[in-house]
Amino acid sequence: MTTLIAIQTSDDVELGWDSQMTITNEALSLVTPKVFVNNGIIFGVSGTLRASDILETMGFPPFEGGNPRLWAIKEFVPELRAAIADESFLTDDDGCLEGWGFFMVVDGQVLQCDSVFNIRQNTEGIYTTGSGGDYARGALYAGATIMEALHVAARIDPYTGGALTVCKASKYLEASNVTV
Repeated sequence: MTTLIAIQTSDDVELGWDSQMTITNEALSLVTPKVFVNNGIIFGVSGTLRASDILETMGFPPFEGGNPRLWAIKEFVPELRAAIADESFLTDDDGCLEGWGFFMVVDGQVLQCDSVFNIRQNTEGIYTTGSGGDYARGALYAGATIMEALHVAARIDPYTGGALTVCKASKYLEASNVTV
């Protein structure tokens, strides 16, 4: 899978991720990004690459101000559910997300989508996803930087590795030539 980290700060979001893809017993460096921008929203996706493909290319109503969480619930989630409706392997028999997870940065706020399409935020402002996410979270709680937490996850989780990236969401949007 992967390790993705987002930390909400008072003025930005700090992001971190690895670049390894693991298929059966083979670890490869990805060309496909685990973190990308679609329609002014930064997404960080763990799990199956098909989920990333869908989130990276799907159309959804733009965020035009207001409450990012309510926008995600009312506008984004229905579009996501429609986009994956024909992709039965992305959900289990109950319609819950299976084998993938993601967070998104909307107007400087981190929103995490869980397996039943709940959009949530937490008071700590620390978000992780992927097979190495719990290891990274533990390292962050122990005082590690994002890069140190990624190194911990890569050491413990065989599905985390490759090039490790850390950046601020504002710089990532700027580098992506996206106007928000």
